[in-house]
Order: sequence, then structure tokens, then C-alpha cells
Amino acid sequence: MFDALNQKSTNEGLTPYSHDFKILKDSLQ
Repeated sequence: MFDALNQKSTNEGLTPYSHDFKILKDSLQ
């Protein structure tokens, strides 16, 4: 799950338009 955070910097990785953000959001629900 947290691999999405580690692939990029936090500012780049956590954007509403990023694929990683969607994965993280889905995994938290």
C-alpha cells in the first residue's frame, strides 16, 4: 500500500489526479 508513497516525493505522489492516490484512497476505505 505504501509503495505508492515511496515511488515519488510526497508532493508529486499525492495528487487527486495521480494513479497512486486512487490506490491509496481505495485501500483506506
